[in-house]
Order: sequence, then C-alpha cells, then structure tokens
Amino acid sequence: MTPNAQNIAGNVPVLPSRWATEVEPQMAAGEEIQAWLEIDLDSRLQFANGLVIVTDQRLLARAPCETTWHEWRLRAGLKLNHLDHAGVGTLELIDEQGRLACWRYTLGHNLAALRVITEFDLHLQSLISGQPVERPLDNFCPKCKAPLEPGQDECQICTRETSTPPSTWTLLRLWRLDKPHQWQ
Repeated sequence: MTPNAQNIAGNVPVLPSRWATEVEPQMAAGEEIQAWLEIDLDSRLQFANGLVIVTDQRLLARAPCETTWHEWRLRAGLKLNHLDHAGVGTLELIDEQGRLACWRYTLGHNLAALRVITEFDLHLQSLISGQPVERPLDNFCPKCKAPLEPGQDECQICTRETSTPPSTWTLLRLWRLDKPHQWQ
C-alpha cells in the first residue's frame, strides 16, 4: 500500500500524523472525514504539499504554500471534476458561477483522488435527497473495473500486469532496432 492509500470505502480513512494535528481544529463536532487526498503540486506545478478532505458535511482544503484552510459546504450545484494530462491530475470544484478551487497532483495520487470524488458525490447526493448514504455493494478496481473481494484494496489483475517481466520478444524487437548501430 502507498503512503497515500486509504482504507476501503465505508471505513474511516486515517490521515498521516503530520496532517492530523493540523486538521483536528478545523473539524466541527460530529463531523467525520470520509476521504482525503494529499496534494503534491502547487499552481505552478512545483512540488509542494497540500490536502483536500471530504467530510460528511463539507469539502475542506489547504492549498500548497498556504497556511489558511478553505471550506465549501456540500450543497446542490457543487461538482468535483477530475482531469489528467501529461502525468498531472487536476481536481476542480465548480458551481453554477464557475470554478471555486483547483488542486493539482502527480498521478501517483490518482486512486486517492478518485476516492475523494466518489465520497464527495455520495455525500452530496445524500444531503440533496435527504436519504442516508448508499454505498454500492460491489467494490471495483478504479483502473480496470474488475470486481474486488471484500476488504481487498489492490486489484490482483493490475498487480499481476505490473509485476510480470517483459517477454523475450520485446528484447528481440529492441535488438532489431539497435543492430544497425552496434558497430558505431
């Protein structure tokens, strides 16, 4: 599991200790963290740390290179968009008037970003409809959409693909490209 990994949906995600002491005063009585994303890029795409948290009542964020926390109560019209380009992921919080906030991160944090979006959507829908949060019974891999076993965090199919060594055919194809240049 990566340092940014969270527990499966429905369990309370545990913040890293360096953030826990900073987030605790920001939380309201009875408010629970549902998902979080550690941001590692600032607006200029320089490495810097920030945090985005989805609770059962609001979205709370501290942008990189800032000391103040910003909050947005969950309400109708809010939407959390996800984009990625050239290894940089972007989360945008928008409403009817336009973009309210934007956070960027490296794609190593993409799984946590997808969890933040899922929890945001679940709790937003719950607040709008007045119904309790209904989580899907099936747990699916966000990458390949294969079903996951209960309590399983990593997809066996995706893990197998990344740990399989390349075939000898790949090496032969590379050798064909290198052959004309071998005596230079």
